[in-house]
Formats: sequence, structure tokens, C-alpha cells
Amino acid sequence: MNEREFFTRYAELMKSIEPSEELVAATLARAKEQTTHSGRKTRFRKPHKPYAIAACFVAGVLIVGGVGYAASTAGEAIPSPQSATQAAARSFTVRAWASDGGTILPTEDGQIVFDRTHSQWTQTGEAEGYFTGCTFTVEGEGISRVQASISTGELYRQDVTTISQASDPIAFNRAVNWDDRFRGLDGTLSSSDSVIVVKWDAEEGRDLNGEEPRSNQEIQAALLKRYGSVIDLALADAPGIADGTTCFGLFNPDVESDPLSLFDGAALTVTATFEDGSTSTQVITLHEAMFRVEPRYADNSTYFDMTSEITSRIADANLVKTHAVTPVENADGTYSLASVYGEIASTTSAPFPSSDETANEFARTLMPNSVDEDVSLVDETEPIGKSSGELEIMGANDSVAAQTIAMSSDKYGNPHVSLIDCDSVVVHAPTVVFGNEPPLGRAKSEFAYLSGFGGDSSYADKWLKQRFGMAFNNDGTLATDGFTFATITVDVENTGGADEDFVGGCENLATLVVISDEGSVSRISRTSYELVEEVAAPSRADDFVGSIYSAPANSHVTCIFAYAIPSHFATDENVYVMVSGKLFPVNA
Repeated sequence: MNEREFFTRYAELMKSIEPSEELVAATLARAKEQTTHSGRKTRFRKPHKPYAIAACFVAGVLIVGGVGYAASTAGEAIPSPQSATQAAARSFTVRAWASDGGTILPTEDGQIVFDRTHSQWTQTGEAEGYFTGCTFTVEGEGISRVQASISTGELYRQDVTTISQASDPIAFNRAVNWDDRFRGLDGTLSSSDSVIVVKWDAEEGRDLNGEEPRSNQEIQAALLKRYGSVIDLALADAPGIADGTTCFGLFNPDVESDPLSLFDGAALTVTATFEDGSTSTQVITLHEAMFRVEPRYADNSTYFDMTSEITSRIADANLVKTHAVTPVENADGTYSLASVYGEIASTTSAPFPSSDETANEFARTLMPNSVDEDVSLVDETEPIGKSSGELEIMGANDSVAAQTIAMSSDKYGNPHVSLIDCDSVVVHAPTVVFGNEPPLGRAKSEFAYLSGFGGDSSYADKWLKQRFGMAFNNDGTLATDGFTFATITVDVENTGGADEDFVGGCENLATLVVISDEGSVSRISRTSYELVEEVAAPSRADDFVGSIYSAPANSHVTCIFAYAIPSHFATDENVYVMVSGKLFPVNA
């Protein structure tokens, strides 16, 4: 700030100052005493503004909120005035954080309009809430601490960080495919309640046609953490305050209320403490409204680069209010979005009014994970929609035809896939071995199901533990009681003189099922996550069925599959292996 800018700003501050009656009276008394000592009388008129008198006889007056006075001409010792640099350092600005990672300046009349492009519901088994996307930064020179409170609802902290797919693939995958089970896992996102990708590498981002992202992408991810109704952060604990990568947002913990209505009329109090120990406090009154939105598209018009820029123009009050995250198109072709704006009600030098005891209530407590509702922890099986009377039960020496795919088209030209028997390829009766040793001596890192989790072992462990109640040690042994390994070996024989394709996945060749007393057939749920899937034949990917294998002419192909299942199924005489829709007994 140069000298001219300082005095311009200083003059504006002076216009808003209203010294107390006690200060004016004391100043007049000292002035009258000065004239009496000098033998001269001075006539005073009632000034138009009290600060005019104070300015005549006091070299410096209140700068911000009552801090810093000059020495009087009567020689009385009172605090000396602060320098121009110190005066400027005592102010701060609350700015709304924008969807492009920048900040939105307050309007000319002091309104702070919040963008909420990156809002997100979070629903869990025990706690639910809404990260509104209404976030703000606290900006100013020399800020060493930020405190904030809200009269209704709560606040959350948002930290924006860059994640590279090449250098941190696990964090990259978790951020792109965020699931609340990622909470608390080791790594970059371990302390986050939720994560939102706010910016993709424009050159590498995938498009609406489904192009997969390349392996060297970088993303800007917002890490969200619920804090409670009061936040208290020192710069040392949140260095992002200085450059705006750490900001704060409105969190609605009341799932029964509208996402934003809770904050209509709420008071947001923000205090900045500066390096010299001085403070400045703003009280901001919040309101909900519908705002005009300007659609904005990146040059390549990709989904991930499409954003909308909120304006400060409040839309027609007659518009139907919607809390949709994406803007809604109005009848006149314009777009609008429900959001929150704030008006600065007061600015003082008072310290933060809330108690330190209530600050950062949830800062070290992660929101709980949800439990998958598709399969309950107690549901060991899931019906396949068949009864034992509909499925043929085979003998120990029987064989069945392997299946292959047949392609056709419907009347609209859409592809249709069906499974048909392959006459020259047969599947002999499988063998099943139960035991406690890892199948084929595999370690946990070698288990097949990990590929479905992008190699994220920590996430896979958490998923299996929550969904099925089982876990593995690193050496592949079981870490939970009540389970055993089931290893199934299947011999597929091509009796013909030409190579033939067959469907070789575990779902087709080695599904473990159990028949109830009523005759219904159910799959043992744990077999959805195979530990081993080895087929000693060339494979080719198929978009419609899965793995298709080629059996060489006049050859045998050995297929090995392994699962971990509840131990009691190992001795249940009603357990079968389903192969190509036929049932083979396990404990004959």
C-alpha cells in the first residue's frame, strides 16, 4: 500500500468514526483548560460531528475499533498512534471461495455471495449432513490465527491439494471415486470426511464419450472436514490460510431441513488475530436467495470442466426455489441457483466472543462409515431365483457342456448376447478342498479380488470387514474366526480338433450354492470376491460376458478358483458347485 492509498483509506475510516461522549467531553475540558492557562478565551460552537472536535485537539484518534490514540497537547501520557503498516494489518476480508479455486470479491455494498458448485450430501449409518459448498477465505496481512462461529448449523474446513495419478495412485483413485469407507484409511485423505474433485487436468480429462483418463493426470481435490459450530485455527496448524488453499464452509447437520434454509438469518462471526496480538472481528448476517448464474464451459466442453459462475444478481423472487447443485434454467432462458449471501453487520477490534472449549468439536472425529445395504452382515447367502427342482443335480463322475457366447441383434440393430452349450468342450466334475492354509500359498497382495479395488488393499480390507465381517493377514491367512478357505479345481476338456472358446469365469464354472430345506437355491455371498481365479488358457476380454478363454484342440484346461466362506458350509451336505447351470455335490 503506497502513501496515497493509505491516506485515502484513512480518510474513509475517519468518516465512520463516532467517538464516545466521554471522549468528546474530556477533550473539550482539556482544551478549555489550555485556553484558561494562556489567558485567552475561545468560543466553541456545537460541531456537526463530534469527531471534528477530537481531530482539532488530538493528533491521532481511533483507527479500528478503539485501538491507538495520540498524546494530547496538554502533555498527558496516553497510548501512541500505530503506524500506517500496523493500521492496515489490523483489517481482513472475508471472501467467498469460487468454483474455479479463486475467490469472489464482496460487492460494492458489502455483500458476500457464496458459490456452492461443490456441495455434497454425506449420509452415513449414524450421522448425516450436507457440505453446502458455501465456503470462504479469510484474507489479510499478518494474520496468525482465525476463529469463526455460526449461530445455527455448523462449519467445516476445506483444504485444496494437488494429487498426481503417477506419484500417488491410491489417493488419486480414492478422490475420483470417493466413498465414505475411505475415511480413516492410511494416506493423503485419511483425515477427510468427504472429498470432491474441483478441477481436472484440462488436457488429460476424460470426456462425455467415456474416454478413460490417462495415467499422468493431476487433479485439484477439496478435502472436507466437519469441525462443529466453532472453528479455531492457528496459521501454524493451517498454513493454507495464508494462500487461500484453506477455507471454511457452512455445514448443515440437520438432514430433515432444507440444505440452505437453516442458515437464513444466521450470524457468522469471524475473528482474525494478527502477529502483534491485535484482533479484528466481523459479524456477518447470512441470507438465502436465488441468484442469476452465467453458464461457463471450457474450450473442449468436457463434463469435468463445465462450471457455472454465480453472479451477485438476486433472481426474481417469484422463481421456484430449488436446492439443486446444478443451475436450473428459467422460462426466459436465464439460469439461477439457490445460494447464501452475507452482509457485514459490524466490524470491531473485540476478541473472539465464543468459548475456546467449544472449538473444533469434530476436528479429530471422523464421521462414521455407512454399511452396504445390499448385503447385510448376517446374510450369508443370496437367492439366485431358482429352486432345486429347476436345476439338474449331477453325479461325481458326470460332465456337462461348457458354455460359449452367441451374438445376435434385435430389430433395432442393438447387440444381444446369449450363452449356448459348446458341444466339443466339456466340464468334468469339480473337486473342492476346504482348509485354513492360503490357496496356492498366495499372500494377501496376490488375491484376485484386489484388482476390483484398484489395488487399494486398505480399502478392500475395510470393505470386506464391514460387509462380510472377515479379514486377511498380509501372508494370506485368515485374520478372523469362523471362516475357511474353499479351493475348487475344474477340468475343462476340448474333445474336438479345433480351438474353441468357452466362458471361464468363476460365476460360470465354480459358484458355491446352498439348497434350503424349502428347496430354494442361494449363492454363498462371499464368493463374489474370489481369492484365486486361474485358468490355464489364453483369454480375451469381452464387453458383454467377461473373461472368454480359448481351449486348444484335443486338450485339457485346468481352472482353479478359491474363496473364503463361513466355516459351517464346509460340512453342510446341502452345498453344491454350480457349473454351467448344473449342480455338483460338494460333500457326496
